[in-house]
Amino acid sequence: MGSKSMEQISSAKLEFLNDDVAQKQEVVAELTERYGPKHPKMINAKAELESARKRLKEASKRIVQESSKQFELGKLEREVAANRKLYESFLNKFEVTDISSRLEMTNARIIDEAKIPSTPFKPQKSKLVLQWGMIGLIFGFLFALSREYLHNNFQSAEDIERKLALPVLGVVPSLGKKEARASKSKTNRREKHKHGLVERHYLSNSRSAFSEAINHIRTGVQYSDVDNPPQTILVTSSVQSEGKTAMASNLALSFAHLGRTLLIDADLRRSRVEQFIRGSNKGGLVEFVAGARLLKECVVRDPKCPSLYILKAGVRPPNPLELLSSQRLARALLQLREKFSHIVIDTAPILPVSDAIVLGHIVDAMLFVVQAERASTRMVRDALRKLDNAGIGVMGAVLTQVQARHTAYYYDGKYQYHYGGYYSAEDTSV
Repeated sequence: MGSKSMEQISSAKLEFLNDDVAQKQEVVAELTERYGPKHPKMINAKAELESARKRLKEASKRIVQESSKQFELGKLEREVAANRKLYESFLNKFEVTDISSRLEMTNARIIDEAKIPSTPFKPQKSKLVLQWGMIGLIFGFLFALSREYLHNNFQSAEDIERKLALPVLGVVPSLGKKEARASKSKTNRREKHKHGLVERHYLSNSRSAFSEAINHIRTGVQYSDVDNPPQTILVTSSVQSEGKTAMASNLALSFAHLGRTLLIDADLRRSRVEQFIRGSNKGGLVEFVAGARLLKECVVRDPKCPSLYILKAGVRPPNPLELLSSQRLARALLQLREKFSHIVIDTAPILPVSDAIVLGHIVDAMLFVVQAERASTRMVRDALRKLDNAGIGVMGAVLTQVQARHTAYYYDGKYQYHYGGYYSAEDTSV
């Protein structure tokens, strides 16, 4: 059915519905003259008129929609016809081109014969080796750089000098299991608390690798100021368990070979010296500073090293920082300077408490202990920053508990030796 016939049908239908509405309007007009608006015939006539009008409206709306669809359909049909003509035109041109190319192929001739190449076009081995070599170098550089930045502790003296800008007075090797067993084997049960610990290793074997490192530190302290060598040396660290007590004790034993030496346990919060030193004295640093005991009642003479005297911490005070910062302690230290050639003071670590900062103002030199492969760079820098803010200078750092693989030194790139290698087996045995 064509679009023209559809239009005719729609027009006829609309004409019929218009006539119906007109008739219903005439009926309503006639009944209006006879009856009132509430008469049943009048109500029915109005209802029929309203129904006729509704049918006319719906039919008009439907016819408009159908006309819109017919228009869209005509548009699509015209586009299809245009595309079909375009396709046929392209197809005709392609067939003409294909035929002409076939005709030209009959006139083809060989200009150069194909030759087998002597080397493969791909892959080019030399180029690949160069490319992957460069990639390997770049990745190796990035790996080394990332490892350097992720390396957040200290393994050698060079690490301390580079990261902290501090002079390194010595590198103390870690005592292995063999040295520890040998040290214990030379002590009886009664004296095991004196000689079977790291804090007393210098007394057990003064020519071991460990002891030679302590002597090296002692020499560095002495020659730090040739005209006025430090008499009072404070030993501290950033946090606990870095080996500061072992350093202070062995350093005091080393200084005792040069003259009367006093080891003071100024760590009034977690005293460790009294764990490996026993004596009959009834007091310590706290009692001596407070005036409750005389010096001879507080100082213990080492029976194995007559030139070494030890002043333990004593009873724990309620406020250690107040006692350490008092004038009485400063006067007591002046009194001790007159009686001893060297005074080594073991104190609390810097980051937890401020004891070392207070004592740093009344001593001649401060040794900063750094445990290898444990103390983080940030932690040590924070401790040194606190000292710098307080106006306290550090004489130098000591790297402790260094594993044997990191204690090698090189000369001219040819010779290498470890601590203790200079001595014979009999000399280094404990």
